[in-house]
Amino acid sequence: MIKIKFSKENTEFTKTLRERVKKELSHSSKYDHSKLMMAISLFLLIGIDFYLIISIKEPVLQFVLLTCLGFMLFLSGTYIIHEGTHGNISKKQSLNKAFTNLFEIMACFSADQYRLRHLVVHHTYPNIGKFDYDLDTNGILRLSPAFERKAHHKYQWLYALPLYAIGIIHIAWIEDLKRLFTSKLGVQEHKAWSAKDKVKQVSFKLLHLILFIIYPCTLFPISSVLMGYFYVYAVGSLGISLIFQVSHINDKVIFIPKPNEENGMIELSEDWYEHQIKTSINYASQSKLMLYLTGGVNLQIEHHLFPKVSFKNLPKVQKIVKQTCDEFHIPYHEEESFLKALKEHFKFLKKMGEV
Repeated sequence: MIKIKFSKENTEFTKTLRERVKKELSHSSKYDHSKLMMAISLFLLIGIDFYLIISIKEPVLQFVLLTCLGFMLFLSGTYIIHEGTHGNISKKQSLNKAFTNLFEIMACFSADQYRLRHLVVHHTYPNIGKFDYDLDTNGILRLSPAFERKAHHKYQWLYALPLYAIGIIHIAWIEDLKRLFTSKLGVQEHKAWSAKDKVKQVSFKLLHLILFIIYPCTLFPISSVLMGYFYVYAVGSLGISLIFQVSHINDKVIFIPKPNEENGMIELSEDWYEHQIKTSINYASQSKLMLYLTGGVNLQIEHHLFPKVSFKNLPKVQKIVKQTCDEFHIPYHEEESFLKALKEHFKFLKKMGEV
């Protein structure tokens, strides 16, 4: 992996921010068990929903249940794979690992690869050149000025939504398998997957295939099974993609298209904390519904600054971050609603296709 060196010039801002947040959270529990209960509840509800889908033959009711299953897949993306990867479901890391492994079987979405892609890469290199793999779509979409503009990008603001709807399917059955047999993650290289890693990831995908495609095909026509399968993933993937995409891909945040790289080291002119703030954007920060619906993802700035803080405490942290940014004249960006953030996201996609 490319190493990165952040500036240490704005240390007073960092020191002040950390001290204030530490003081505010000194009497708060790091683990409030709500995410553990949510993760357990989601798995139970998903199991019940799946049982009802294969037991009930009434098409309208099946459609409703499939929609609910897609919505729970969306919630699992935030409360299980995302929070489990950050080690926030439980203080026992073995339990976090168990939950992410169960998610992998359920969603066919490699937990180990997500940990590398999200925790190691995205949280280290947000919006930095081509190093943030979340921005690399193999030229299908242009999400950053770091990537070359192509003729078809002019229409990306029109075709992005259906692509977001197949995001998980694409990662599960194409990207995961492709990356399993290489040590590259976009322009970066990482330690090759061991034979044990490969066996685990392939075994989990086979188990998923048996449980959610082959077995249902013994009960229903294969066309019905595949339509239901893709519909569930479209609902879940659309939700997961949008709540994360609007947080970093926006005209208000900064991008560093061509970072100064020398001898395998990137040097930035900003402090780490300052960079996280400038490359993220919040939305609907006053909405408790959005806070619980996204598991705190809507407070993306605070999540990036303090990824181990419980989402219930993020609103308190946000007040401190905003105040401190104001004092030190650091831009702090937020949209008043998710719909406004979504609108700005698609405006940026259109701009990236034209400029």
